[in-house]
Amino acid sequence: MAKPSKKPSPTVTSCFHNHGAHQSLTDKIARSEAGRKKERQAQDRAKRPRPPPRDPLRRVDPPDVLGDPLHGMLFLAEAMGSGVSAAILRSEAQGQRDLVNSSQLPKKLQDPIEMFEKIGIVFVTRPEAASDRDLFVDVVLPTGWKLKATGHSMWSELLDDKGRVRASMFYKAAHYDRDAFIRLNGRFSWERYAPRPEHLTPAREDLHDRTVYRAVFDRVLDAIVFKAEEVLPILPSERKEDIYPLRRIAEAKLDADAESWLAARYPNWKDPTAHWGDP
Repeated sequence: MAKPSKKPSPTVTSCFHNHGAHQSLTDKIARSEAGRKKERQAQDRAKRPRPPPRDPLRRVDPPDVLGDPLHGMLFLAEAMGSGVSAAILRSEAQGQRDLVNSSQLPKKLQDPIEMFEKIGIVFVTRPEAASDRDLFVDVVLPTGWKLKATGHSMWSELLDDKGRVRASMFYKAAHYDRDAFIRLNGRFSWERYAPRPEHLTPAREDLHDRTVYRAVFDRVLDAIVFKAEEVLPILPSERKEDIYPLRRIAEAKLDADAESWLAARYPNWKDPTAHWGDP
């Protein structure tokens, strides 16, 4: 005689049904929570300020262009085609063009920032606030001032509204060794003045190699305003180790003469911000 099949008790069946209903409710709650979370995230994104649209005429930011990894890959591709030296020179020339067409200055200042501010430069971004990766900071130059490239791809100049060189900038744009700094120029600079041999009279030709020259150049007058020279004595020996000490002594004497001349007329001549408006 066959045994009747054993049916689950109503209590067990009810438990199974309750468990399934509970699981379904848990899933619905989880999906609902996930949906609300996505909705909140979308609302948060909508509230964030959007960056302004990029101006196609905006001047190039040298760090963003030349510090980009893509620039390094392009450099390698160019180096494979035309040689490393040619690629480096072109990279540095491009960096100079980007710099002089920008509204930025190197963040590495070789003079106190107060001196830059004294001549009218406004730092939109303070050098100490710039990131380690950035070589440059945004500035506002005085009206009429501009950046100008020199004949050397690593050196550029900051000109004032009268075309006078107020600062010199170094920028090595090669992607593997980038560096930049700026230093202010005073009104006066030293020049190792020396006439060309063909401009000397026959009586002076024999003295040309034994004469030490010094001059002071005035950037306001765009002229040499002081010149001095010292003739070294003739030595029995013409060895360099005998001549160089005498040359150093003569140079120190001429430097002292030039400083005395300047101090008598322009007391603050060592301050790169001073005497630019004086006659």
